[in-house]
Amino acid sequence: MPDVQEVFRMATQKVRPEPGFVERQFNHQRKRQRNRKLGAIAVAAAICVAAVAVILSARGGPTKPTPASSNTIGPQVDVQAIEVATNFVDLFGVGDTEGVYALLDPIVDLHTFGDTDGALRRTMLWLQAAGYEQTFDGCAQVSPPAVIVDVQCSISFHLFGSEQIGRGPFTGSTLDLSVRDGKVISAALNFELSKFSPQMWEPFRDWVRATYPKDFKVMYINDGGEESHTDRSNALWEEHVADYVRYVNG
Repeated sequence: MPDVQEVFRMATQKVRPEPGFVERQFNHQRKRQRNRKLGAIAVAAAICVAAVAVILSARGGPTKPTPASSNTIGPQVDVQAIEVATNFVDLFGVGDTEGVYALLDPIVDLHTFGDTDGALRRTMLWLQAAGYEQTFDGCAQVSPPAVIVDVQCSISFHLFGSEQIGRGPFTGSTLDLSVRDGKVISAALNFELSKFSPQMWEPFRDWVRATYPKDFKVMYINDGGEESHTDRSNALWEEHVADYVRYVNG
């Protein structure tokens, strides 16, 4: 099972397509889990150091308590960053590629979307062709006030006609953005696939393979391991998602 500035016509050009969004999601999630483990080790080490410091301090005699500052200021919310992130997520959800690209800094890191130019645009076009419907659950600032502000936006989604066949919505996904001077400089789409994959990705893929074997070779690459993002493929995704809904609903 895999992990999900003009549109390239990869069916007619010798361009190696970027990995599919599902494969990228699983790869990204594995990296995040690895980073969490490293972070946990670092925290444990810090706790041990702190414990030693406390013991040594106790042996050396009582220490003077540090007075609490009366001027402590809590985290400040960057209203502009939240607004930019909210607009980005709204535009992404409805497939407004021009609006999304207008919010991007000229030098931007779009990890999880692919490595080639225009990967975000092609991902958005494919998602719309595959019936992507997004529910926006709000954005929250996750970094202290600074020149660059990190914002995490929670989303739920339907895909492949899941809403019409009574599955989903699939919750727990996020769009993680970094904003600087009113522009998005980093964007990562983190789909939660633990329920979507067995309920929608795998059944739809297997159905297309069995029902439309010729179209399957256009819609997928790597024997179904990744989705294709060509114009021709997108047209077939849109057609066969509708076919699949009719098939499941009888």
